[in-house]
Amino acid sequence: MVKSRGALTILILLLSGLSLKAQVNRYIVQFTDKSGGTYSVDRPEDFLSEKAILRREKEGVAIDETDLPVSQTYLDQLAATGVEVYHTSKWMNLALIQCNINKVLTVDALPFVSRVELVAPGARLTKGETANGRFKSKSATGRVLATTDFQNSLLSIQHMHRQGFYGEGVLIAIFDGGFGGVDAVPFFEEVRSSNRILQTYDFVTNGHQVYTFDDHGTRVFSTIGAKMIQVEGKDTTLILGTAPAADFALFVTEDVKSEYRIEEYNWLFGAEKADSLGADIIHTSVGYNVFSDSQMNYTKAQMDGKTAIITQAANLAADKGIFVVASVGNEGSNSWKKATAPADSPKVLSVGAVDNSGKLANFSSIGPTADGRIKPDVVALGVFATVGAESGSLITANGTSYSAPMVAGFVAGLIQAEPEKTREELFNDILNSGNRSTKPDTLFGYGIPDFIKATGGKILSVDDVINDKVKVYPNPFTENRLSIKINNELAVNGLSVQMFDANGKMIAQKEYNSYDINDVVIFEFSGTTPGVYFLRLSSSTFEKQVKLLRY
Repeated sequence: MVKSRGALTILILLLSGLSLKAQVNRYIVQFTDKSGGTYSVDRPEDFLSEKAILRREKEGVAIDETDLPVSQTYLDQLAATGVEVYHTSKWMNLALIQCNINKVLTVDALPFVSRVELVAPGARLTKGETANGRFKSKSATGRVLATTDFQNSLLSIQHMHRQGFYGEGVLIAIFDGGFGGVDAVPFFEEVRSSNRILQTYDFVTNGHQVYTFDDHGTRVFSTIGAKMIQVEGKDTTLILGTAPAADFALFVTEDVKSEYRIEEYNWLFGAEKADSLGADIIHTSVGYNVFSDSQMNYTKAQMDGKTAIITQAANLAADKGIFVVASVGNEGSNSWKKATAPADSPKVLSVGAVDNSGKLANFSSIGPTADGRIKPDVVALGVFATVGAESGSLITANGTSYSAPMVAGFVAGLIQAEPEKTREELFNDILNSGNRSTKPDTLFGYGIPDFIKATGGKILSVDDVINDKVKVYPNPFTENRLSIKINNELAVNGLSVQMFDANGKMIAQKEYNSYDINDVVIFEFSGTTPGVYFLRLSSSTFEKQVKLLRY
């Protein structure tokens, strides 16, 4: 086994002129295997959450060795060398350490270590984690430059909301550089009071206090989860995110003080934590191509959907069934121009920016990728977008950082509306719903997606009746029995009824022959608990889906 990579890394850095004498830095330690572990793929419940397992089942994803935790034996021996061991990645079988440079050769000599790579100079990680503390309150400043009505309407979000799809039951993990004010500003009051921020974590310093550092994540989050209707007694919608009823996890992976390769690994650690929580969507408005240390830079040729560490991490997340949405980047007006990582991934829905006339923003990164694929995939409003700031103000801002999270909320609505569909099916539905889907290009991708088109116009809301031909009642229901009133002309060849829970798991199914259908059919089932359900009705002539509430 070749064991020269770690020493070579140090030599290169010494030659670069960096002063590393007795300096504490951050390194990635790659392991050779997972020997000595006590976990087995036959018992996934020992290391994966129930929701993560259910997502894999729905997606048809096999639980494999990448799901097994890193060997605890190796971690113990690594810590015994005197280095500080922080985060681990089971997907890539590695650990993040912080140590003095003179410890690196000792670590590299361990028989189970295949490489040691410096990923950031200096010490940022601490063993003493910072607690969140209580939510604070902050008054709105009254500064309102615009509402979210227009940016939402471009995506037909108002139709999505009218149908009752606000993201309930969908978990969105947001990766950014900080969420200043989220614990205080009024437009997040509803998400706070309903305890829908399920987890926070700061991977940059190793703590849980994410409501500091920067408010870029706050602005991003506001386009998805904010809600503020009344100001000074006026019943006016000022800010309404695309999925304001979703659940959220807020992770700081971006170090706003510098730009080093470690941030890609922070993203990897965040993706694995999101997976363990059972996240349905990862949204990221970060992108990487150049770093503070030029030796870490990527070339345009490496934006090929498989090379950058963060792109590899995003591919792995998608392979686990998580829907990854990313800003395509703001490089369009400079010499780079192209999509940055992880937006270069074929498995990531990358989002560009347009203005209110539908014109491409000059800063929006373009394609193709190095291997010739179309990017961005879709576009949304990213010029004078309405966002919420740490100050409590509603302001306008520019960037694909804001067009992308709007689309992440759009995806949450689709997952809620069609929970039985896989990540790949939803991805294709979104592309096909774009206003340029018949002629996609490397500027706009497939264009502006549309919720009505993405669902094929097949979604019925809680109270909806289509021309009095289809009705499901009672709704909400309290017993395991529903009545379905259906016009015979729609079910001339019979009727198929399937029931799904909010995670997309089918819990009941029944086929009715045409002679069974006499105005009203009775659908009986078992095992439901209070929550959201979906009933899919289909025949040779129609297909509809009804959202149901169980009290």
